[in-house]
Amino acid sequence: MQNQNKIIQLLGIPFTALLSIIFGLLLISFPVGIYIVFESDIGDDIHYDYPITHLDIFSQTDFYQSSIDITLGDAFAIL
Repeated sequence: MQNQNKIIQLLGIPFTALLSIIFGLLLISFPVGIYIVFESDIGDDIHYDYPITHLDIFSQTDFYQSSIDITLGDAFAIL
């Protein structure tokens, strides 16, 4: 029984530590991302109020420059 306990501790403690680090980074990344998207001047032409339909990745689709009013800030907050 003690061998099984030692195996569980050998695997469980590092796994729990890894999960704690991952959740800590998750909690830190959201406020940092909000600051970067909404409060920083990354560029003159693309910012949080830029329509997501005007991005070049949608240039060959029907979605490109459509009348849907979704901005980069909205997409970040939803995701």
